[in-house]
Amino acid sequence: MIITYRGDDSLLIKCKEGTITTNGSIKINDFDISENGEYEVGGIIAESVEGIYTFQSEDINLTFIKRNKALSASELEIVKDTDILFVPISEIMDAKTALEVANQIEPRILIPFHYKSIEEFSKIEGIDPEFMDTLKITKNQLPEEERKVIALHVQK
Repeated sequence: MIITYRGDDSLLIKCKEGTITTNGSIKINDFDISENGEYEVGGIIAESVEGIYTFQSEDINLTFIKRNKALSASELEIVKDTDILFVPISEIMDAKTALEVANQIEPRILIPFHYKSIEEFSKIEGIDPEFMDTLKITKNQLPEEERKVIALHVQK
């Protein structure tokens, strides 16, 4: 799986089964996920519930948050096995709420996006994020113990 950040809320996630894009709308290949529901497109399993999008591909569970509030108990049930969490840090979600959501979900990797500055989040999180251009990862490369925070550089 290769994850590339293209700025604002735009991510490109290339999987063996297809491509997930977020750029205003959420798509798997050319299929637009515009309503709440469960989907399977080209082998990628997805679910959309009130601004929470989950994807399963290559045995990795991804969650993309596109709203500004903590999760309810029923929403936590949907995201409980998240390996990689994408949270917006900007006018969409403040850094404190982003950390609260991350602590609720407890992903192995946390990738903030839509940020103007990562410093406030880093200060609250208490660690320095690892910066990289793209994230290439397999299930076996996911961290086992501590959460890893990765800040991706914008790639056009």
